[in-house]
Amino acid sequence: MGKWCCRCFPCYGRSSEDGVGCGAEHNDSAFLEPGYDVCLEDLGDLHRAAWRGTVPRVELILMLRNPGLDKRDKKKRTALHLACAKGHSEVVKLLLHRSCQLHVLDGEKRTALIKAVQCQKEECATILLEHGTDPNIPDVYGNTTLHYAIYNEDKSMTEKLLSYGANIESENKGGLTPFLLAVHEQKQQMVEFLVKKKANLNAVDNFKRTALILAVRCGSEIMVSILLQLNIDVFSQDMCGRTAEDYAVSSHYIKICQQLSDYKEKNVPRNNSKNSNLEGTSNEIVCLAEGTSNEVAAEGAASAKVDGRSEDSAIRFQDRSHLAIATGPWVLHKQDQASPEEELFSCFLANKLLMIYCLHQIMKTLILISRYNTHIRIRTRQRYRITFGF
Repeated sequence: MGKWCCRCFPCYGRSSEDGVGCGAEHNDSAFLEPGYDVCLEDLGDLHRAAWRGTVPRVELILMLRNPGLDKRDKKKRTALHLACAKGHSEVVKLLLHRSCQLHVLDGEKRTALIKAVQCQKEECATILLEHGTDPNIPDVYGNTTLHYAIYNEDKSMTEKLLSYGANIESENKGGLTPFLLAVHEQKQQMVEFLVKKKANLNAVDNFKRTALILAVRCGSEIMVSILLQLNIDVFSQDMCGRTAEDYAVSSHYIKICQQLSDYKEKNVPRNNSKNSNLEGTSNEIVCLAEGTSNEVAAEGAASAKVDGRSEDSAIRFQDRSHLAIATGPWVLHKQDQASPEEELFSCFLANKLLMIYCLHQIMKTLILISRYNTHIRIRTRQRYRITFGF
């Protein structure tokens, strides 16, 4: 799948658009290169034998030299860590039989169980679970074994971890629960699996982003469809006050916008104006223009009042003012048939916004011309000084 969204796949690079906080992305480095980078020359005899999986050699070393079962290498890894990362179950059994410690942490604060799950060595992970290893110990990124099982789309391992007491609502340092991680990584099967396991569908990350917002930010139409079928809250806002629809519009995800619009049309009562940003939009036109700001929305709302429209109409227009974004050409979207009066009013607003947009572009052009002329004058003066010495 590549990198994460929440610097993530389609979401990569949007942090500068959304601003600090709301546009911050989740760190994906924890899931890259799950195995260990090992230089055999730097390993001791026991670690080298465990890495290679030579059981007789491990047994002989333990019998003759007694080097210490839990001795760590330069990266704080024990022989158990290395054996689990390589999937040498017989070596794991031997080390456990000799009573090695289960919860020793390596340089990234990962237990041997985390490495077994991360490297998809289910047999080793099962052995460790049977010996009482805690599946809820987080690593340096806050990820638990369940996070790595979800990322790997390992349903069997996930089922086993849950049966041994793994916390289905554990959060990593980004605030992602396993369910949010599955949505964020677009792991459809794991999302459906966690839904059956009664995961909290309303969980939010550190930026108060819901599963639906994460799915929209990733541009995943399939994931949005799944979440809408679960009747997830479409009006939840993140810490910057943005909803899933706001992100869909600002990212130009037309199909996702349509999905959200259709869902609201079918499931949101018409009189629920307090919770709906789409209340009253069946008879209005959404105008998308490049460079249009909140002042434009205020101008449109004022025009609505001057035109004799009710205050409620002006408020409805302001509710959708965030839809006026940088799209270049104007796009008009009409959801339902409107009365002639409604059409006339919508056209009036569209013309008003278009006029403001044109004036904005003219002002930008004049400013550029003024700067260019100033630059020419300065350069001319410099040449005169060089030529004539004054």
